[in-house]
Amino acid sequence: MRYAAAMSQRIRVLLIGSASHLANDPQRDEKWTRIREAVRLICQKFAEAGCSVLTMADRQDVLAEAVVEGFKTAYAQAGASTRGLGRVELHFPANAPDTLRQLELRNEWVTGKSYPITVDPDAINLKALESCDAVVLIGGSVGTKSVGLAASLMSKVIVPVGCFGGAAEAVWSYGSSHRREFFYDLDDDLVDELYSTWKGESDANNVINVTLRLRAAMIRSKTPPGLIYGVVLVMLAAMVTWVACLTGPSIVQSQISGVAAGARPAATPSTETLPGAWAIPLLIATATLTGIIGACVQTLRLMRRGKTTTPRSLLVDTSLGFIVGVFSAVVYLVAEIGVKGALDPVKGSSDYLRVALMISLIAFFAGAYLDAALARFDGLRESVLRGKIPDESPKGGE
Repeated sequence: MRYAAAMSQRIRVLLIGSASHLANDPQRDEKWTRIREAVRLICQKFAEAGCSVLTMADRQDVLAEAVVEGFKTAYAQAGASTRGLGRVELHFPANAPDTLRQLELRNEWVTGKSYPITVDPDAINLKALESCDAVVLIGGSVGTKSVGLAASLMSKVIVPVGCFGGAAEAVWSYGSSHRREFFYDLDDDLVDELYSTWKGESDANNVINVTLRLRAAMIRSKTPPGLIYGVVLVMLAAMVTWVACLTGPSIVQSQISGVAAGARPAATPSTETLPGAWAIPLLIATATLTGIIGACVQTLRLMRRGKTTTPRSLLVDTSLGFIVGVFSAVVYLVAEIGVKGALDPVKGSSDYLRVALMISLIAFFAGAYLDAALARFDGLRESVLRGKIPDESPKGGE
């Protein structure tokens, strides 16, 4: 079963839980087997929905092996058509058992992240939490409850599968008593299903549906409709102005040529060309406008991913788009001076249109992918400062 909503979102789910709450339970082995089977089914459904699952792999009584088994089932059933299936990301502390590290080596769709001994397991959970879109809690005790609390403070989607007891049950009980704040507008039947006796595949499907619906509800709550309209209006205004800057010189030139042709003999055609002295200001204007358009596109993409967007962040994004647009135009003009020895970028309206389109394309992508570029730069800077060259070789799960 594929989930269309997830295929468009490609969400990352942190799955946290363990058997630590069953330490003194005489039926520990039986209950732990049921939990592992439930996790296997849930992760199989997440894989089919195109979602990536992150989990801790620090000891044998955590859920890493069950997570991998669920994905393995999904990949086996998909056969050769594995495109669109999700992937697994395992987080290894320094003392992780070799048996768990083998899970990464045996499956190309598993990615491992190792941490030095100085990093506490709780800190690893928090690092994983920062990069995920939703958290699923199953069983567990203090550590699982801490992740649930941190997820709530970070405004992450939380799906507690309370039917297996432990910390997940405690989180479900709290969320059930604050349903509007915790589960948004989710139907009560779906919330109650998380606590009822586990029924296998139907309940696994319910966990996926609850996760996706809560994710969609969270995105709606974080993005006021008026702000979306504001971004669209800024984009439309910038696009209209950009088109005017591109086509204006050609239109004016054709008008001047028509007037000149009627006022002068055919032997003395007009030698006036546009944009002329206005070329450089118009080039800078077209670059800044497309930089703003690219920044608005980036803002809309962040809204779709559920990132909190405010009028201030919109203002900052458009300002950055303006800056990268100006920078793109300036870089081109400096290159023009370096190649020709003079600042003479265009001659006539057709040449102006070609150069303006080229600079606009550069400015648009600079504005649309500014965050990714800055994040990449930060990673390279840290590597250079530490005297290391980042590893660019692709790995199975990436």
